[in-house]
Amino acid sequence: MYIMLLPTIILILIKTIITMKFLINLIYFLPV
Repeated sequence: MYIMLLPTIILILIKTIITMKFLINLIYFLPV
């Protein structure tokens, strides 16, 4: 069960990191 669950957790983590980076870039470049 945990072995099957691990890749999905890693995928969700990568997705959230990418989304956070994208949001930070958007907020950073908006005032300029």
